Amino acid sequence: MGILYHSSPHKDLKIIEPQKTKVHDEYVGDYVFATTDKILATMYLCTKGHASLMESKHKNPWIVIVAEPSEFIKYDKGGAMYELPDDSFHKTPNPGLETFEMVSKNSITPLSKQVYDTFMQAMHDSGVTVYFVNQSTFDDILKTKDHQSIIDTLKPYNPR
Repeated sequence: MGILYHSSPHKDLKIIEPQKTKVHDEYVGDYVFATTDKILATMYLCTKGHASLMESKHKNPWIVIVAEPSEFIKYDKGGAMYELPDDSFHKTPNPGLETFEMVSKNSITPLSKQVYDTFMQAMHDSGVTVYFVNQSTFDDILKTKDHQSIIDTLKPYNPR
């Protein structure tokens, strides 16, 4: 049995239930999502409602978030990363994400969890660099094929 990771803003889930899933605005089924990439799973604790771009496989993983740091942090409530058994999971129906995402149509009982008081704590503990940008900079990053060329010019968030 292998281990997969699932993140949630809910810190006390006893069972993780499948949720309605859309791909390109079309309903494709009810699924629990998970990944083999622990750092990527941690990045999914990002406070909802903010556009983001993440890179977990880079030697220095990063996440770019469209937000003012003070506003983002005000609503940062953290969450939990759950370890799940992989026995009922298969490749995602989401084209292009097959190497990252696994899905299950079953309710899953977590094997364990790691609770984070804040998303920022989770990123720090995982060694992920956080960048906050405005929408214009984010759009520029999305337009280029070489995201890293712009990422390298950004100043990492430092709470001190």
